[in-house]
Amino acid sequence: MLEELQGRTPTRFQLIATYGLFAATVALTVLHYGTGWKVLLLALVAGDWAAGIVANSARSTRAWWRDRLLARRVFYVLHFAEIPLVWWLCQGDVQLFGTLMLVLCAKLSVFTLGRDANAF
Repeated sequence: MLEELQGRTPTRFQLIATYGLFAATVALTVLHYGTGWKVLLLALVAGDWAAGIVANSARSTRAWWRDRLLARRVFYVLHFAEIPLVWWLCQGDVQLFGTLMLVLCAKLSVFTLGRDANAF
């Protein structure tokens, strides 16, 4: 269960860092921007993207994705497809949108360029 997010053999540090960053990002987004379904959806996407930086750098996650070429392509398509949704959810806040694009670029870069030897 949740192997796409953490692989088959996640370390305790990986789990704490990934899910802790997800929870912190969601909480801070809601605290800063208020409540409502749009803010909650934006917070969930932001949490996924931020936590994905940690998860995608982990050895366990990278091993799970290594031989799944079709799944990796779907991963990219889904994340790029979220960009217009995030723009709409940001409601014209260019600074927030830009920050989230940097987070997405970091997540995708780690997913693409990370090396198992350097992962924790």
